[in-house]
Amino acid sequence: GATGWLGLGATLPEHRGRGAQNAVLRDRIAAAADAGCDTVVTETGAAVDGMPSNSHRNILRQGFEAIYERPNLRNPQREVPNG
Repeated sequence: GATGWLGLGATLPEHRGRGAQNAVLRDRIAAAADAGCDTVVTETGAAVDGMPSNSHRNILRQGFEAIYERPNLRNPQREVPNG
């Protein structure tokens, strides 16, 4: 159809911080447009105080806008960094 979904994407930890996610997002958005999509959607974790949100920032940087934030469950035994 006319809507493309950018599902799971990841960068290996040792390659992070070099612009890979932005480059891959640009290529995936271009591929969706070439395939006839006029809308592209994706998801990531929301920006949360005390937790890194690089993916969220990169997605916004590529022109996406946040339109919905769904609740997520968190393991109470997992320690929140800096929190």
